[in-house]
Amino acid sequence: MSQHRLLRRISLLLGSALGATGCPVPEYGMPHASFDLSGTAVDGTTDAPIPGIEVDFDGNTATTGADGAWSLQVETAFACGPDCTLSAQDVDGEDNGTYDPAEQPFTATQTAEGDGDWDEGAWEAHDIEVRMTPAQDSGL
Repeated sequence: MSQHRLLRRISLLLGSALGATGCPVPEYGMPHASFDLSGTAVDGTTDAPIPGIEVDFDGNTATTGADGAWSLQVETAFACGPDCTLSAQDVDGEDNGTYDPAEQPFTATQTAEGDGDWDEGAWEAHDIEVRMTPAQDSGL
């Protein structure tokens, strides 16, 4: 097999695998729930708010502003409530120091019942504090 064909097959396999790892979009006949989430990202040492942190919940992201605040309204195919986890990573480079990625568990409150079938209702959690650890080489 030529090197070109081998590389093309590897690329197709990787593309298929990576494309399949994305979060599914809720479709008819699939369990789903909505989430209304908000909070802040803070330095775990100083408690100072951190701008430029990307918060991710089920493949949906928001980036913190100057005050470290973020919010997400998500329709997800898989309800995690009441015990959920979101992740965060520093995406602004060296602008305000660098921080290690973090995972933050939180407890969501169900605000609307589902239909007992596919709809698993509405959930919310606010004031979620994502504590970030300065990276060793950040100089902070």
